[in-house]
Amino acid sequence: MPRSFNTVVFDQWVEGNTVNDAVYTSAQFNDLLGRADQLRIQLIARNVEGTTYKVSVELEDSNDDQTFEFNSTLVNAATMSVSPFSTAGDTGSAIIGNAGRLKIYFDNAAAKAHIKIIACGRTS
Repeated sequence: MPRSFNTVVFDQWVEGNTVNDAVYTSAQFNDLLGRADQLRIQLIARNVEGTTYKVSVELEDSNDDQTFEFNSTLVNAATMSVSPFSTAGDTGSAIIGNAGRLKIYFDNAAAKAHIKIIACGRTS
């Protein structure tokens, strides 16, 4: 399965965002993320403020690039530490619609960290 892209799709400070006010990857990456037959992400959290907070990343997809719905959980409540932290998730056999985006959130509104997500897409 050849790699079609390996791109930083999110790189910013996130503060206090929980599942109800999650942050998303920029719309400029919707088409790119939707092109992958298989998607693997690497999440790197730096400058974590606080202890034992958890971060989650969900894949949402859409065929009209406007109405997104849950597809799969790529990072499920992974514990962040004050030192650099990294984890990866894989959609496996999930079929991604025309467009994709990542939903990023913490388990606690007090959580703060710089989050970087690198996405690697493969096509069959």
